[in-house]
Amino acid sequence: GMVGDRQNPNTLYAVSDSFLADAFIYKIDVRNKPATIVERIAVKGASTGLYLEGIAQGPDGSFWLGSEGNASSLPNLVLQVAADGSVLKEITLPAELVDQRRSNGIEGIAVTGEAGKEVVYVAIQRAWPKEGDTDQVNTKIGRYDVASGEWTFVHYPLQAQGNGDWIGLSELTLLPNGTFAVVERDKGWGSSTGPVAELKAIYGVDLATADFR
Repeated sequence: GMVGDRQNPNTLYAVSDSFLADAFIYKIDVRNKPATIVERIAVKGASTGLYLEGIAQGPDGSFWLGSEGNASSLPNLVLQVAADGSVLKEITLPAELVDQRRSNGIEGIAVTGEAGKEVVYVAIQRAWPKEGDTDQVNTKIGRYDVASGEWTFVHYPLQAQGNGDWIGLSELTLLPNGTFAVVERDKGWGSSTGPVAELKAIYGVDLATADFR
């Protein structure tokens, strides 16, 4: 995951996944070519191991992180993290969704609203059981209201699977006009010995008009 700083167009923030034993936020200066990592911030105080996939910056400068769970021991989490990496909040998915989870969970994350009244959006990478119309493979975009503590969800229809293996969402980004961009892609990487990449796309979605339930 990666996000631009709200105030400084020359600064990006990225997160590392479970390849490393510990979770980090990386501050990146893009004025240099190549871009330079200028700070590494350890995420401290989480109740469990983290598999960070998404990052967004809140209106108060804190970070909102999406940690992808698995089908057994590792939960899907949304975390609010202070600028120094200290965990301020840990938010789990609703219990009824935890029972449906699989290894491809929370990926992209985005946040809107003012401090204390944020609305946090998350993209679930792949379809879980009970995802709507059986003729259409759907995944979910979740919406969490910080003030009320309420989760609601809307189905996101995925493109049909081709030779590039399964289709999923990777990133969710808030755009200046209030709509969102999502990265939808297949698993393929185009290797001569592996699946052929067919779908790597960015789509615009208007979540303000979506029927979250």
